[in-house]
Amino acid sequence: RNASTVAESEMTVADDVAGSIGETIESEGDVSIYRAVGPEEYYDIYEIRQFRTTNTSMYAKQFGFDFDETLTFANWSPDAAAIIEVRIPSSVLNDIGDFTPLDTAIFKHGTVTIHGDQLDIFNKYTSNISHVY
Repeated sequence: RNASTVAESEMTVADDVAGSIGETIESEGDVSIYRAVGPEEYYDIYEIRQFRTTNTSMYAKQFGFDFDETLTFANWSPDAAAIIEVRIPSSVLNDIGDFTPLDTAIFKHGTVTIHGDQLDIFNKYTSNISHVY
């Protein structure tokens, strides 16, 4: 494949992901997002009923829009022990989320990153934090 074919292919993937994200969060009401977590984060979430960063974690939380894709990621990640589902109003997610595509080979429906400085807002509006796998 030549460089222009590769560039066109990458643009198509990015466009497909952006379209999937738009379809997921443009609806009114709450949207479900999923996070693969290790045991330490799992117990922390259930102890304090919110997400936070620690000295040993990255300064952001990344979520997938599709459970099955998040499960595929969890099966690939050696640290993942569970999947957490969170519901949040789509309007809030649109305001605070970073929708830069990540791991597009796995997350075809997209991802959202909540940076550390947005976690207080994120936690205020999340509902129904549940262990789904």
